[in-house]
Amino acid sequence: MRHTISTELANGTPIHRLAAAEAWVAFRAEVIGESSEAYSILLTPLREEVLVRSIRPVNRGFNAIIEAAVHGTRYIMNHDPELEWLIRHHLALARKCGGEREKQAAGMVEGLLK
Repeated sequence: MRHTISTELANGTPIHRLAAAEAWVAFRAEVIGESSEAYSILLTPLREEVLVRSIRPVNRGFNAIIEAAVHGTRYIMNHDPELEWLIRHHLALARKCGGEREKQAAGMVEGLLK
């Protein structure tokens, strides 16, 4: 899938975003703490914009994909069995409650477990 990119200025710094985004935020990121397992990052908003002001119903399948993807970013680092269980739990929810896009995304996230 190909997306059109839009360039904006955030406090004089060019940033790139999806042109079809409904909203976006640009942050400055600063590492404020570090351990062998995690970083602590301070995010400071530079600019934000809401482009589409519409209310959408909650989609449990989509939300489950987000949760599975977040757990997946951590799973890649340490292959923790508890994270794998959480990923599989959220993927099952996505397949049960989501539409075709969520089911396709579930397959992509599941590829991280192999």
